[in-house]
Amino acid sequence: MRNVILLLPLLALLAMARAHGGIPSCGNGRDPLLPIIVDKLWGYADMSGNIVIQPKFRRALPFSSNGLAWVVLDGNSNIPFDHSNVVNEPEGIEFEVNYGGTGFTWSCIDRGGDIIFHCEYPTIKPFFIDGLCPVFSGSEYFGGGWGYCDSTGKLVIEGKYAKAGYFSDGRALVSFQKEFSTYGYIDRAGRMIVEPKLEDARRFSEGLAAVEVDGRWGFIDTTGTFIIAPKFLGAGEFSEGLAWATVKDKAGYIDRTGKFIIPPKFASVGRFSQGLVRTDLKKTFGFVDRRGVFAIPATFERKQISGFDFDFRVNDFSCGRAPVMVGGRYGYIDTSGTVVIPPTFTDAFNFHDGAALVQDGDAWAYIDITGRVIWSTERASAR
Repeated sequence: MRNVILLLPLLALLAMARAHGGIPSCGNGRDPLLPIIVDKLWGYADMSGNIVIQPKFRRALPFSSNGLAWVVLDGNSNIPFDHSNVVNEPEGIEFEVNYGGTGFTWSCIDRGGDIIFHCEYPTIKPFFIDGLCPVFSGSEYFGGGWGYCDSTGKLVIEGKYAKAGYFSDGRALVSFQKEFSTYGYIDRAGRMIVEPKLEDARRFSEGLAAVEVDGRWGFIDTTGTFIIAPKFLGAGEFSEGLAWATVKDKAGYIDRTGKFIIPPKFASVGRFSQGLVRTDLKKTFGFVDRRGVFAIPATFERKQISGFDFDFRVNDFSCGRAPVMVGGRYGYIDTSGTVVIPPTFTDAFNFHDGAALVQDGDAWAYIDITGRVIWSTERASAR
C-alpha cells in the first residue's frame, strides 16, 4: 500500500505534464493492463504496477482494443516471461501463437478477469482487430484451416485458409497455400474481394495495399484496382502518407500517386512514425525526416547478432520515444534525438500504450515514458 501512496504524487505530476505538453500523450485513453508472471503463473498489472487480475493462468496475452485478452487456464507447460512471449502489437501474416503445451484450451477474459468464452482453437493470433481475430480451427493434419472468430468466440468466417492476416481497412490478406503461396483479400463477410492470384502482398494501410504481380510491386485500393502501377522491385505499407519503394538496389519514399517524395538512395527503410523513420548505414542508424534528411544523425549502434548479421528490428517512434543502442546498452531518445531514458538495458523494445518492455540481464521489466519501472520480474520474485 505504501508503494501505491508514493506513486500517487508522481502520477499526478505525469498527468499535469501531459496536459501541458511536457510529456507526449500516449495510448487510447484507457489504462492498459500488462501481462505479468508471478511464480510461473500469469496475470495482469496496471500502469501503477498493481496486480489487478491475479496470476492464475498458464499463459496470458495482451488485451485487444475491444477489451478482451487470450489466456490459457490449464496445460502442462510453463511459459517464461520474455519478449518472445509478451506480444506487443499485431505482426505479419506468418505470426501466430500456440501455447506449446498439451491438454489446454484458449479462453478469452475481459478487463475484470472474467471468462467471456472458452474455445477449442489450438492456434490463434494475439489480437482482435476490427472485432475479429484469426484462429486456426480443426486439425492441422485433417482439413483444418485459418478462419476468424468474433468477440463471442463464434467462428464467423470459415476456417479454410492456409494463411490469414488481420483485418485492416475492412480487408484481410489470405492464402489457400502454405508454400508457394499466392494471396488475395477477403472482406468481413468472408467474401473474396481480390482473387488469390497475387505473388506477394501486404496488409492495407491508409486505404492502399502493396502487392506483387509479375515480379513488380504496385498498390491497389480496397476494390482491387491498381492506383499505383506495379513498377517497383519492392514496396511497403503507407504510413503518414508515405510508403517505401525500391528501384534497383535503393529505396526511397513515394506518395499516394506513386511519385518519389524522397529519392531512392537508402539501403534499408521502414515506416514513418511521428514524422521520422529509422534508416540504417553500415553499422549505425539514425532517423530521416520527410525531406529525406537525417534529422537525427546516424550515430546509434546496430545490434550485431552473429558474425556480420545485424538485428533489423523496427525502432519506431511511439509515445515520443524510440529505443536506441549507445555503448552496447539500450536507452530511449525523443523526437529531437535527445536521450531521455539513459542506456542501461541489455535490450529494449517499442512503447505501446505508454509502456515498453526492457531487459537487464536475466530480469525483464515494463517502464513508462519517463523510465520509471512499472513492474519487473525481480520484484515479482521478491514478493
